[in-house]
Amino acid sequence: MRLLYLNHNYRFGGTYYRAMPMAEQVAARGHEVTLMTVSREHRWRVTWSNVNGVRVAETPNWGQDNSGEGYGPPDNLFRLSHALTHRYDIIHMFDHKPNATFSGSMGRLRGAKLIADWADWWGGPGGINDVPKRRIPAVGTFEQWWEERSKRWADAVITISTVLRQRALDLGIAPDRVLYLPTGAAVDRIKPVPLRDARQQLGIPLERRIVGFIGMAQSDLEIVMDAIHPLSDVWLMVIGGKSPAVLA
Repeated sequence: MRLLYLNHNYRFGGTYYRAMPMAEQVAARGHEVTLMTVSREHRWRVTWSNVNGVRVAETPNWGQDNSGEGYGPPDNLFRLSHALTHRYDIIHMFDHKPNATFSGSMGRLRGAKLIADWADWWGGPGGINDVPKRRIPAVGTFEQWWEERSKRWADAVITISTVLRQRALDLGIAPDRVLYLPTGAAVDRIKPVPLRDARQQLGIPLERRIVGFIGMAQSDLEIVMDAIHPLSDVWLMVIGGKSPAVLA
């Protein structure tokens, strides 16, 4: 089969780390897989590479951050034209942003089945869709509607959590069209280190209890810090960028 994976993020960020391992596993089974993600370096041109059998396109990043990710004009135009001029059996759209779903709709015109991957709770109470730097406030209203509408419109929905699976079912999507598929670990790339050696390298006492936090975003880090604050003998290990909340 021929499959197209559409990731709305920059390469090496966010849901790219959900999309790319899936694409690699499918390619390893002998299928022809193309993955599109946004380039971190190039504003106007598309670059192609082959990674573990996956044909990776890094699309132009000019305008990528206008009112939230996924709105770059050259990126969207390239993906739309590619979906119209190439035939795929399955198009896997990672979240609802335009550069994932609009080109997916074009691919359906060529006969592709569409999978909507739901990896984040964007709109509604508690969602992450409130982007302070939006240049067009109406985009938020559109996305709150489109996040759900794009799932109803797809042939199948894959969710990263049971909460999002239930949300899909509450939208009236048939249970046989919804699959809960959490993101796994790249076991072929993880090299375990003995606990004593790892702690020695990091200067951590062997007997110290640790709570680890890892994620692309750290907006909920303060909630974790408040929860462990009463535990005086516990250290918080934050893996990722330096957070102002931690430094304070």
